[in-house]
Amino acid sequence: MAFHGTHEVVGNQIASNGFHLPGKASAEQRMGRGVYFWEGSQRAAQRWARKHYSDDKQCAIRARLKLGKHINLNILEHQEAFSLIAKEMLRSANGRSVSEGQVFNFLVNKGWIHTARRVHFWDEKQQFLAEGVDEPWATGPSDTMLCVYITALIEAPCIVWRSS
Repeated sequence: MAFHGTHEVVGNQIASNGFHLPGKASAEQRMGRGVYFWEGSQRAAQRWARKHYSDDKQCAIRARLKLGKHINLNILEHQEAFSLIAKEMLRSANGRSVSEGQVFNFLVNKGWIHTARRVHFWDEKQQFLAEGVDEPWATGPSDTMLCVYITALIEAPCIVWRSS
């Protein structure tokens, strides 16, 4: 099972109509344009929702996910492949920067991945600390984030927690 934290109004729409991809990727979407979940952690979804919505109208949605073509950045071989693609994109960018989100979007647009997974570390105040396993100082509490790029892979969404 996977859990998605959001505002209660959006949660009600998702429970009725299913998930929809965001129209445009934001800077906060480090894994590209997709729907973000916490793997097996309702608590992480609740924490995320509380941090992003301050009006006491947060909720968590549980869903089953099919992974399809999947990149797991918790596996060294996947990290290395991702890094090679990112370096090639950077080389081709003629001096422009390339974000990780752009690399994920490139992989999705090529049809090479449908979902992505990576570890997400928290500090003692439960604030975001780091992503990935290549940060030797990033230790302590962690959860695994999943990003789904094709909403047909998300099954049976239902609200399992409301803050109000």
